[in-house]
Amino acid sequence: MRTPEQIAEDLITAVTQGDMALAQELYAPDAVLWQNTTAQTVDVQRALRTIAWLYKTIQNLAYEDVQRQVWNTGFVQQHRMTGTTSAGKDLVVHACMVATVRDGKLVEVREYMDSRAFDVMREDR
Repeated sequence: MRTPEQIAEDLITAVTQGDMALAQELYAPDAVLWQNTTAQTVDVQRALRTIAWLYKTIQNLAYEDVQRQVWNTGFVQQHRMTGTTSAGKDLVVHACMVATVRDGKLVEVREYMDSRAFDVMREDR
């Protein structure tokens, strides 16, 4: 069974390497995910589609300046997600993730990010 620290590390790996099998392993089947940018809760399948989209859309996708606090039921992680858009523009998204873990799986994720950081992607079109 993965610890919250391992889950946090594996989630970064899954996102940056486009490893959808690993990503799916990390979530409980009934996990819920919420982002401040939409103020909506989504299910695991929607979260997995978002991860796949990020990997396909952003080149050199990376998490930088990761700062994390972990406890036995979850973690809080602050990071900067970086990459390059298809038009060669830099993407820099400052974010904070609050995750709840139960039985070695993510059961709830709340993600806070600056939605304006994604404006550079709209300029690609």
